[in-house]
Amino acid sequence: MVIGTLDETSHTIHVSEMFRALPPKVSEAKSVSVVCDACLRDMDAAEPAALKELDNWGRFDLLPNPRHADLVLLFSANPYLGDYVTRDGPDTRPVRVDITFMNVIDPRTGENLWGDSRQWGSWFVGRATTDLIHEFRDQLEAGDSRAERLLFRLDRDGDGGVSKQEFLDYMSAEFDRLDTNGDGLLEPDELRRLRVLDLDK
Repeated sequence: MVIGTLDETSHTIHVSEMFRALPPKVSEAKSVSVVCDACLRDMDAAEPAALKELDNWGRFDLLPNPRHADLVLLFSANPYLGDYVTRDGPDTRPVRVDITFMNVIDPRTGENLWGDSRQWGSWFVGRATTDLIHEFRDQLEAGDSRAERLLFRLDRDGDGGVSKQEFLDYMSAEFDRLDTNGDGLLEPDELRRLRVLDLDK
């Protein structure tokens, strides 16, 4: 996902931020469970900090059982190995609390859907956790705002959804805009100007 502004005169995008777009299973999730893997010593500050931030955010239902949640937010002092589903119990690797890792995991497949870390040392695990959740929230809400802009562009009757006809009407208008010579065909030079669903307009 690229966030920025388009300069029409120079055909240049001025990028303010760029990151991997979050998969639909993250944006569509309704519930999360916090798992603090091998939270020994100072890492035990991660779980209460995460629960507090998630409660303040209010986007997800917080579930105590990870098996019932749409997503697992995994906190650890070790990098995630992709083995959440296959391993027996918590991570047993030695722990040196220097880096706080946060991974958003699909609890059914173990797939890592998002992750980042903070190397803030053992005294700042709670603050690192809060910062990681803020980063995750910013990226998730950036995707939401894009979807909301898309809905606004396509939802002509204002019913909160996009019908097949509304989508086809939009695409027909986009075709006509691109077909500059009006011959009913999109040729290579016309397709180079393709800006389908340009949300900055």
